[in-house]
Amino acid sequence: MLDQVRSSAEAVNFIEEFWQLRDPDPRTAENHFRETFASRVEAADLLYAEGSTRGSLTPRGRAQLLLGPPVHLVVSTEPVLIWSSKKNRQERVVTREVAVEVWRYPPESLPERFEAALRARGITDGVMLRFFVESTGTRLVEGEELLQLAAEVAVAPAATSALISPRPS
Repeated sequence: MLDQVRSSAEAVNFIEEFWQLRDPDPRTAENHFRETFASRVEAADLLYAEGSTRGSLTPRGRAQLLLGPPVHLVVSTEPVLIWSSKKNRQERVVTREVAVEVWRYPPESLPERFEAALRARGITDGVMLRFFVESTGTRLVEGEELLQLAAEVAVAPAATSALISPRPS
């Protein structure tokens, strides 16, 4: 559908329709999905910016947008093997300490639709994401398939997009 947008007016209409289709309660003036998304973008931009890259465009920002802040966060360091070049350009393997963040979301903290999608795949213990955080940037090293599933559920139209909406209290 996006490839069919040919003008600014069509782009505006596409964006409005995108948000309307994901509105969990179209009878109200608010669109909780859109508001939650905007709030998460703002938080990610503040917390996870890397150089000139907005925080919402980084791996941790993506996780923040799709799942919200982690319920449990463990920060540590661990040794990783990397390639290093000697002055004579001979490559060798060295060990370096890398900062690691592990984000955990227990099942009860996940939106119902996303939890159902996980259960359908046999995942019943929630979500764990693992990031290597280095001065050159952050990499998601474990959990990409879970974030991809979260993205697929999030962009599904209508009330099915309740992915980013927290469970009712």
